[in-house]
Amino acid sequence: MATLDLSNLSDNRYIDLVFNDDGGMVLMTNDYSHYYDDPRQVARDVHTLICGTEDNEGVKHGEDTDAIQRKVADWQKNSGYVWYTRQDIQKVFDVGLEGRDIKGGLHAQQFFAHLHELVEAAAKDK
Repeated sequence: MATLDLSNLSDNRYIDLVFNDDGGMVLMTNDYSHYYDDPRQVARDVHTLICGTEDNEGVKHGEDTDAIQRKVADWQKNSGYVWYTRQDIQKVFDVGLEGRDIKGGLHAQQFFAHLHELVEAAAKDK
């Protein structure tokens, strides 16, 4: 079984992932924010951030951080949401996906399943 290795990230590098009840997802880092509706795409970007280099050449299509923060604040006030920090992502990944009730609905489940596939594939390529 492949493991999710966060050791290449500096301690002050944050990765936050927010899922709302309507299927929207937001990825936020120190220097990147983006809204997603495709759990496969957010999994690819998180994989690039975690397994890539610190400058993450593959993740360049971010959006206006203020607009993203307003969207998340609106979710917090008006709908259900689940917020995962990089440590939370690590915990869910480490515990495993089999039979686990992952908070955040179908998109969160799909995100973690695809992230697991990406990490497994990268481990086989080494």
